[in-house]
Amino acid sequence: MVLPFFQQVPYDAVRISPGFDNSEFPGSPAVNASVPANSVKEFIALAKAKPGTLNYVMTAEGGSAHLASELFNSMAGVKIVPVPYKNTGTAITDLISGQVQMFFSAAGR
Repeated sequence: MVLPFFQQVPYDAVRISPGFDNSEFPGSPAVNASVPANSVKEFIALAKAKPGTLNYVMTAEGGSAHLASELFNSMAGVKIVPVPYKNTGTAITDLISGQVQMFFSAAGR
């Protein structure tokens, strides 16, 4: 099965302006304190040095945090593995305890 956001479409989805700005994800990555990186640059270097060993929270497949994490993977040239969660509360608990290393959390404007 091909998910709709992975299908080829006969138009340039990036150039279409639906009348509102949905191009921003107001959020930032949260990283567990035990991860030996003090900046995004160091986190990317760690992910490149250990491909496939770091993971991130995914609470909704195709949701904004999932897409932000995959965009991060693509732009940084790394492979951080998604870990599916049913709810954000459990995910945050596991982030704090070190079960997962990263979570893109939404931030208010």
